Amino acid sequence: MPALPKVDPYKNKNQFLAAMGDEVFRNLRPHMEMVPFEVGKVLHLHGDAVQFIYFPLNACISIVTTVQEGRGVEVALIGSEGIVGLWAALGSKANRHQAVVQIPGDCLKIKVDVFLAELKR
Repeated sequence: MPALPKVDPYKNKNQFLAAMGDEVFRNLRPHMEMVPFEVGKVLHLHGDAVQFIYFPLNACISIVTTVQEGRGVEVALIGSEGIVGLWAALGSKANRHQAVVQIPGDCLKIKVDVFLAELKR
């Protein structure tokens, strides 16, 4: 009887990863690191270069933009359905928003250049 394929336990904990093709995920997975985050951890600052893309597994990340008088307004909340830093994959080299952990938990992170290289394959 043939062996069952080994399934990565994290692939189905994020909907973006779950929708990704198996070959693409297998190529990216060795470059991903599991990172735990506490409330208030800033993942991206407005204006800084995007260095990492994050796939929340059970954390929630608030995307905040700056409006008049320098106040921040939450424009999105990303959880296990999404990806933080997608704007880098879409061609933006600098953050237009700030990304802050609102609900603690784990994310898989990967360097932007590794992620983009796999998308171009």
